[in-house]
Amino acid sequence: MVDGHHGINRSRQGCHHHGRCARAGAGICTKLSAAGALVVAADINDCSATLDFIKAENGKAIGVVLDVRRVESASDMTGAATRAFGRVDALINNAALYGALRGGRFDAIAEADWDAAMAAMSKAFGIAARR
Repeated sequence: MVDGHHGINRSRQGCHHHGRCARAGAGICTKLSAAGALVVAADINDCSATLDFIKAENGKAIGVVLDVRRVESASDMTGAATRAFGRVDALINNAALYGALRGGRFDAIAEADWDAAMAAMSKAFGIAARR
């Protein structure tokens, strides 16, 4: 049966979150785990605090280093998820580089920084979903 609030099956489906393992990303992972999901927290940054919290609450989760702009990285993430939990049933994209942007208004952001942010946001879901 699907839980209407969380939208996941309580029969321990494998849910895969990629994006920031802090703030909103950590909240997504911990809520999914509390609802019974097996969580793959994937981020270019360290996810250990999120994983420690989930495990302290008797949840099951793994962390994977992921660069959402690289197809090979997404393949590695999917491989880790299927090795750990057998399959991936859901993909949650929370990838963004907003926190790294400098300059204030969008027209004051350096082009290279803008390009990196757009690549992370626009490519993230498509690359991960293909894998």
